[in-house]
Amino acid sequence: MLNMFLNCHSLRNLDALKLEGDAVTDISSMFQNCYSLTSLNLANFRTSNLKYLANAFDNCTSLETLNIPYLTTGQVKSFTSLFSNCSKLKELNIKHFDTSESQGFADMFINCTQLTSLDLSGWDTNWGRYFESMFENCESLSVLNIKGWGTSNSMDMKKMFKNCKKLTSLDLSGFDTSGVRYMQEMFKSCNSLTSLDLSNFITKEVSNYTEMFYETTKLDTLDISKFDTTNSNNFNVLTKEQFELMKKIRDETISRTERYSEMVSGNKSNDGLIIPEGTKKKKKIKTETSQKNQSNSDTNININNQSLGIAEIPKKEKEEININKERIFKVSQPFLFYKGEPLLIIGPDTQYYVWIFSLVSFLCIIIYGLKSPHFIFKILLIISYLFFGTTYTLLLFLNPGIPTNKNNLDPSILQNGYKQCSECNCIFIETEGKYTIHCERCNICVDSFDHHCTFATKCIGKKNLTPFCTSLDCFNPD
Repeated sequence: MLNMFLNCHSLRNLDALKLEGDAVTDISSMFQNCYSLTSLNLANFRTSNLKYLANAFDNCTSLETLNIPYLTTGQVKSFTSLFSNCSKLKELNIKHFDTSESQGFADMFINCTQLTSLDLSGWDTNWGRYFESMFENCESLSVLNIKGWGTSNSMDMKKMFKNCKKLTSLDLSGFDTSGVRYMQEMFKSCNSLTSLDLSNFITKEVSNYTEMFYETTKLDTLDISKFDTTNSNNFNVLTKEQFELMKKIRDETISRTERYSEMVSGNKSNDGLIIPEGTKKKKKIKTETSQKNQSNSDTNININNQSLGIAEIPKKEKEEININKERIFKVSQPFLFYKGEPLLIIGPDTQYYVWIFSLVSFLCIIIYGLKSPHFIFKILLIISYLFFGTTYTLLLFLNPGIPTNKNNLDPSILQNGYKQCSECNCIFIETEGKYTIHCERCNICVDSFDHHCTFATKCIGKKNLTPFCTSLDCFNPD
């Protein structure tokens, strides 16, 4: 049922009570861009084998009621943009969702401006990695229950609660942020929040705090005493008080780390820094004795920093970049490599190429064999057929735009922001206007992802969009 009602802009009423989904595995974009649809009752729609549902109700801007009591999601790995831009939806009962296998929650409720309450307390989010913009612009949301959420695998929480203007309280006591790297604009414009307890937040990996608490005008109690901001310089747009507090924490942490490094290297006394008894202090010199006078940056110190009450020394850029492993091609088959990059890739739906090419060839032979068409028409038909065959074959083999492994060697990645896909290990830079999305069917990330086209056998992205559009235009009379 992939794209089943996609772009049915004028569809107002839909009787879907007899819709059965026991054998359905994919409802991605099923109702996407059904702008005029006001209500949808899927009370009998049971989906015991469902695996893909991203964007299923995206841009249903007139949808006021949605009944999905038997939508089983135990095998779903991504809820990305599931209800995004459902701006008239006031109530939503999805507490029964099984999210134990999901890693993606990005943009799930973005721009649900009239949604007033959400109870998601029963969700298992321990495998979740991407929470960016999950509740962004939920301006009427006054009650949000996410108590008990596990976020130990999370990497991205930027804009997660941005513009939740009526949210008065938020229980984040169960959040584990030890792996989170981006928190910019996380609570921006939460105008009704009066207190926020972030004392459990571990932020040693966070590289960006930009506008994290910007315009939280009623916030009078904020506990960020345990923030470790040694890995970031991007928090200079907080309120004056918040800025001074975070700057103080950062300076003290760096100072204590430097003092300890000098003390262990023998260049300076401990200067009042008390080391607990039994703490093991080891140092490993990078080179031979002739190079012992190098700076402390070439010395690895192996201690229990937590017992000393100091932050861990930030990793070097190359160590962080090298977290990437080889890209994983589980379904798509790459071949003909050039400098480590696949020039050609065969997608998972190759059988459709054979069917479509055979069908087009058969129709062209039938039309050519008719007596009535003019000779010039037959010449144009042959040219169109050859042009179609060429572009369609190119489409079968061309790389759709898989992120390059050169990203691992680019030191600017850490400054510009990047993500690593947990499914295929691709690393891609986050820049405005550039969208890299992991296709669950091809099981690979694609730059400038447009859509997955079954008849094109693979995803349509940055490098194969032109031949795709050209092959469609070959037989267009206009």
